[in-house]
Amino acid sequence: MKYSNQYITINSKQVEQINKTKARILFNKGKTILFHPCNMFLYNDWQTPLSVKLDESQPLFKYSGYHKRIKFFTTYETLQDANENLRDGFKKIYQFDNVLNSFEYYNCCSQRGNYTNFFAEVKN
Repeated sequence: MKYSNQYITINSKQVEQINKTKARILFNKGKTILFHPCNMFLYNDWQTPLSVKLDESQPLFKYSGYHKRIKFFTTYETLQDANENLRDGFKKIYQFDNVLNSFEYYNCCSQRGNYTNFFAEVKN
């Protein structure tokens, strides 16, 4: 690992580099993970580490007056049922490997680096 045994400050938080297995475990626990292409310097003008977190406490959408005019939930009796069904789909899509594949597809190449470095906040 490029930054092993080093504590680095990113966005005024002290972080350390972790491997992919530990990043997957922390992501599934709901901790914030930082993704960054391996050949890019951490402190540059072109790209900064991307903060990724699985947060199920936020609603996926809000029921507002605009949605009332559209028959949005025709197959569900209540908004709660619709929200729970969408949350199950959200959990399937927003898994660590899917998020990582999307990040690497758009941010990793032969010049920036073909894989991702992972960083997690250091516990004080």
